[in-house]
Amino acid sequence: MGGTSLLEHIGTCFGIKIKSAIRLGGGDIAEALQLKTEKGDLFAKVLKGGNAFKVLDAEQEGLQAIGGLNCLPVPEVLGCSRIPNGAVLLLEYLKPDPPPGDFRSFGRDLARMHNQRQPGFGWARPNFIGSLPQQNNSHPNWASFYVFERLLPQYQLALKKGLFQNAWVAEADILLDAIADMTPLLEPSLLHGDLWGGNYQYSGGRFFLIDPAVYCGHAEVDLAMSRLFGGFPESFYQGYYSLRPQQQGWEKRQQLYQLYYLLVHLNLFGSGYLSAVRQSSRDLFSTG
Repeated sequence: MGGTSLLEHIGTCFGIKIKSAIRLGGGDIAEALQLKTEKGDLFAKVLKGGNAFKVLDAEQEGLQAIGGLNCLPVPEVLGCSRIPNGAVLLLEYLKPDPPPGDFRSFGRDLARMHNQRQPGFGWARPNFIGSLPQQNNSHPNWASFYVFERLLPQYQLALKKGLFQNAWVAEADILLDAIADMTPLLEPSLLHGDLWGGNYQYSGGRFFLIDPAVYCGHAEVDLAMSRLFGGFPESFYQGYYSLRPQQQGWEKRQQLYQLYYLLVHLNLFGSGYLSAVRQSSRDLFSTG
């Protein structure tokens, strides 16, 4: 599908007249476009393939869920639609501005979102982490959810791909026993689910969340991911902990929660992440 044809399809789907488009950087699996329209600038995320609509529709739902809590802003969702060979998610265009040196307000707003207790662990539907499916079946406690919906599926996928040779990781009892000791009774929060430095944007004096992989889980998951690849400015964590103080044992849980994302990266990008997965598995479960 050529560029002109793509714009025609998007315009038809959403009833807009597109004057021109600028390709934007970022994103591992989708094409990002800044659309010039008679309604002003809009943002289009275009994904190819048979799963495209499911991926983008789940992202649309995640943005709406975060926005509905009125703690952190998200770009306005204008709709999600199928197009030939794929799908498109249409959003408000956020003009990127240089972020300030102080991220305290961002941390406080995330803490406010996490402070809104949710009814249980899980989510009403599956969604995706990158291009990988992410199951969100409800569980009565956090340890069970994290084992069966997060770690086990990624370990099993790595085994299937031949990336990880240790069959013990398919043993749920080993993981459950270790994780239950690390995670006391916890309350569920709505999580962004993939909170690294590429998934927020500063625009018009506000921090916006983008590209979520939402579900209800332990709030420390978002903090763990935020620290995995360099971390946010320290002021972010100062703002966060001013409303949600650190809890005993957070360091070990941070390693536990980062393991999921390391496994995801192993399955998406290959053996460059294997040593980190092995080391973390040994540290956490005394094997691997």
